Amino acid sequence: MSFCASGNFSGSALETAIREAEAEGVIVVASAGNCGYEQPSSSCQGYAGLTFPGSMQEVISVGSVDENNAIAGFSSRGFVEGYGPKPDLVAPGTNITSAWKNNAMMTESGTSMSAAIVS
Repeated sequence: MSFCASGNFSGSALETAIREAEAEGVIVVASAGNCGYEQPSSSCQGYAGLTFPGSMQEVISVGSVDENNAIAGFSSRGFVEGYGPKPDLVAPGTNITSAWKNNAMMTESGTSMSAAIVS
């Protein structure tokens, strides 16, 4: 299972579902988020750091690297209390071409692209 959501989900039904899925043996992969310190997305509204659910201990969080194998400026990262640094791993996430709706192709950058590669 791979996904990412923005907002505060602490104590939410979604957080509970992720924990229950993990307890049943489901490997949950999530993007770390696009709120990196160097180049955060405008959707981060000034926030820099990990986003949910990539910030959960139970989740394999995935960050992005660019064509030079350097951490992408938009790639979120941070420290999770009781766990340590995240993301857990990185994958290509800059200028990734993928299938899109209506039989089209689209080139995008972001940790969601990286999480899809890992998943």
